[in-house]
Amino acid sequence: ELHWSTVSQLARFRRGSKKVELLILVPSTSIPRLLPVNGEPELHNEMSLNLMMPPDSGWRETWRRRQEDEIEPREAIRLYVDSYRTALKQALGFKYAQEREIRRPGGRLLYHLLFASDDDTGNKIMNDVFENMFPNDPQLPLFR
Repeated sequence: ELHWSTVSQLARFRRGSKKVELLILVPSTSIPRLLPVNGEPELHNEMSLNLMMPPDSGWRETWRRRQEDEIEPREAIRLYVDSYRTALKQALGFKYAQEREIRRPGGRLLYHLLFASDDDTGNKIMNDVFENMFPNDPQLPLFR
């Protein structure tokens, strides 16, 4: 549960003319567990989400839509991750922000990895890594 303020501070760090590249584990399957379908979230859970999610992420609107059965749990997770990825680009100014689902053997979603970069080469490398990872074995190394 990395705080958004930490991500924001890292995005401002530069070595020479380039921003630091970020590889972030977003606990996407944990977010719905913090938000009840019926009733209000506990204060500590709401505070955790406020610290973890980007300020304009719209997580409350997604949660409201989930409570009202407008969207399925899977779609809510997708919206939480998409809003995080969008904030990396729009709020923090990264040129690239890509994501990868990490699943257990058998297919159950564990979490999402998000990669943010301004570097064309870095983005190309991570795109290759994401495309060539073994999709159902997150214990294997990212790099071969």
